[in-house]
Amino acid sequence: MKNLVLIFFLLLSANIQGKELTKLAISESHATSFNTALVSIEPRGYSVYAKWTETTASLVGVIKVQISSDGTNWEDLNSSSQDISGSGSYLWDVGFADYFYIRVAYTRTSGTGTFYIISNEKN
Repeated sequence: MKNLVLIFFLLLSANIQGKELTKLAISESHATSFNTALVSIEPRGYSVYAKWTETTASLVGVIKVQISSDGTNWEDLNSSSQDISGSGSYLWDVGFADYFYIRVAYTRTSGTGTFYIISNEKN
């Protein structure tokens, strides 16, 4: 199996034009699926941006946002699953959140890729 190389950005915060930007950051090699670290959010809107670049042929899988009220039990955010086939990107824009934690989950089918994922909490 081909390994999946992930680049996330460790929990860093900055205030950019009235919005708190959080980056999830880790560099790891995976041959299977992964979940990012959880991000604690206030009950308000947020966005998550994911960009993936195929580094070997046949990067295939599903990427989605997961939500939790306790940081332990996770559910998929409705309609958040996005099929991956090759390089691409996606932006999830959530108007209001009535939960406290989010993370991104990737289910790998095949291939190798580099992932860049950030979340932006609205003030």
